[in-house]
Amino acid sequence: MHFKLPTTADPTAGKFSARARFKILVRSLAVAVLFSTALQTQMHAESVLIDYNFNSLTNSTALAGQDDWINFSSAGNAGPVVRSFTPTGLSAQQGAGWSTSGTGSAARAYREFDNFNLTTGFTVTIEFDLVRVGANAQALLGIGSAAAPAAVPATVGTFSTSGWVIRSIGEGTSASALDGNGNAIVPTQNNLYRVRSVWDLGAATGSLAVMNLSAGETAFTPLYFNAAQTQSTVSFGTLGDVTQWNDLLVRTGGFNQTAGGFLDNVYVTAVPEPSVVALLAGAAAVLLLARRRK
Repeated sequence: MHFKLPTTADPTAGKFSARARFKILVRSLAVAVLFSTALQTQMHAESVLIDYNFNSLTNSTALAGQDDWINFSSAGNAGPVVRSFTPTGLSAQQGAGWSTSGTGSAARAYREFDNFNLTTGFTVTIEFDLVRVGANAQALLGIGSAAAPAAVPATVGTFSTSGWVIRSIGEGTSASALDGNGNAIVPTQNNLYRVRSVWDLGAATGSLAVMNLSAGETAFTPLYFNAAQTQSTVSFGTLGDVTQWNDLLVRTGGFNQTAGGFLDNVYVTAVPEPSVVALLAGAAAVLLLARRRK
């Protein structure tokens, strides 16, 4: 009599050995790390939102109606006019095509761009050139959503005798940069400045730094908003819905076109906060690892 011994299925049949599974895991982790690193590098790169000058526009002509610019002025104030101007110490070639004022004291205009695709997890850096011609000149610039007069974007620049300022949304509170004696710092007339303002969209705060190119400066000088020189940022209060931002706004004035404020060479960039980058990179790594293990 013959007996047939029972058979038991090989538990490892059709499966990888422990050694093979370990190799797959190591390789998957390596790929995930490389992918995560590449993603972080890409996301840390600056995204250019605006790179704009007025050089191609018609001189001595209203800014509105040219290159999609739209007037955004109060009643009685003419909109900005494109003019050529040569700041102190610079060549005539550097004075072509500026945005300056109309005959009013609050000439505003804005231009729409593609949606900036911002969230409160971004930091935005705004740079532009500025010249204060008249003693009471205004030259302010900002980004945001210019959908209604009450929602005039927050701006930075110079505002008459208040000097260097950061203004909240809706042209509300102005915070003036102060020297060590508590006096407002006013830009030198007819000098060309490069202005830099860094906005933390999550905290709704901004900073201000300037470089006097007419004086030969090659580095930005940070400005402070108290006499103790310890407050380098101010609160905007609110910045509104940053996901809807797609506008560049300029405000210039000085009661006549030749004694107003001048703006040019606008360059705006955005960088996501490290926490946003880490979260997205980590999620990408986990998804990639899960996919490789299937």
